[in-house]
Amino acid sequence: MVRELLTSTVTVRRREVTADDMGGDVVSWRDVMDDYRCRIYRSAGELVRDASGEQAVSTHRLFGEAREVRAGDHIVDGGQAYIVLAPDWPANVVRTPRGPHHVEAYLRAMRSPA
Repeated sequence: MVRELLTSTVTVRRREVTADDMGGDVVSWRDVMDDYRCRIYRSAGELVRDASGEQAVSTHRLFGEAREVRAGDHIVDGGQAYIVLAPDWPANVVRTPRGPHHVEAYLRAMRSPA
């Protein structure tokens, strides 16, 4: 993909679940990429299946570098955050005869970053 078309450098955050001292789950988010180049634009609101298999309405589309972006990840672009609804890695990779070309994913805008 032509890098000049990827106009944003964003942070990709991934959910982690660890056990606390009492055996309960502690959910946290960690940055897995802080240099992910992509382009995010508002979409017409397409109905997709999210990471849990439920139907969800997307608000944005992402086109980005062919790097691992999973359903459920958070994309943080400045003060705006999005959740990746679908499809999951590696189904979201557009391939060419020469190998992976770029990632396409459906997003939903969030109120604030996790």
